[in-house]
Amino acid sequence: MEQPHLVVYGPFGRPLNLQAEVGLAYWHAKRSSSSSSVWQLTATPMLRYWVSERWYLEAGIGPSVFSSVKFAGKRMGTAFQFADQVGVGVRITDNQRLSLRYSHYSNASIKKPNPGLDLLQLSYTFNF
Repeated sequence: MEQPHLVVYGPFGRPLNLQAEVGLAYWHAKRSSSSSSVWQLTATPMLRYWVSERWYLEAGIGPSVFSSVKFAGKRMGTAFQFADQVGVGVRITDNQRLSLRYSHYSNASIKKPNPGLDLLQLSYTFNF
């Protein structure tokens, strides 16, 4: 199992850890009338509950910055957003993971409009 920053034991004596995660993503959306793309940088403390040696549940909230305030036909109000994420994942090797996440991005009404953006993401993580 990876080396987390903090480990405690949750229900049923299984490990519960907190680990910082930094991500860089390129998103592309194709709509019937137009397409758009955006770069995103996110830093999120992720809490993971290991239900077995390989499988885990995860959740985290952290800041995210987008290269544009427009994406997929929405005007997000600000390039700065908060990323709320929950998911389930599997450890492939000691330094590789794959997870399926539901993510919600919002600027917490710092500026209007604040339509929010909801996504289902397949994430691959490689620990250095």
